[in-house]
Amino acid sequence: MYVPLAVLSRVADRIQDINKSALDLAQLTSNIMSLPYDPENWISRARLLNVLGYPELATGDTYKARMLLDAGSASKIGKLRTHVRLVVGMKLLLAPSTSQFDNSSDQECADIGTRVDSIFRSMARDAWTVLIESLKAANAYVDQITVCKNATKLFAKHATQLMRNTADAQQRVDYKTEVAASLPDQVDTSETQSQVYYTDCC
Repeated sequence: MYVPLAVLSRVADRIQDINKSALDLAQLTSNIMSLPYDPENWISRARLLNVLGYPELATGDTYKARMLLDAGSASKIGKLRTHVRLVVGMKLLLAPSTSQFDNSSDQECADIGTRVDSIFRSMARDAWTVLIESLKAANAYVDQITVCKNATKLFAKHATQLMRNTADAQQRVDYKTEVAASLPDQVDTSETQSQVYYTDCC
């Protein structure tokens, strides 16, 4: 059977991309094993898992990142806060240009704690964004609605986009509910209530 060269080239490129993603995933997993208290590693792996088509696993990673970011915030106390802030602070001191969350406008701050707080805020926004993307990809629209509403309270500057995501998810839930009601014997209604995330933790 003849296969066009262009098709073979696309297949080869896709295989190469998959192999690279597998190596990246292995590296991120190794990073997490070495530095489990670094939220950036969890967020990066979640983003890659979304790309690979595993949104349920990505949701778990973003949840862990959010737990670490919450525990490491300036208002919290305890050993976990110390671990998280120490990891992020040491990365700033040892490799100041490696963090994607270290805004250039904050890099001249003399207080390392101020820079860590700035990085935490950037990480938090990214973690919520990846979480919403993961829930949408997993068809967990009920959870997506709850998470978007909670995120709106935290990130007022992004309220418009979050409200748009909420409305989109609600439309999908309403549509599936209507279809399920009209064809009760042919449609599995469980998907309208699918949940991969514990929304009461938000």
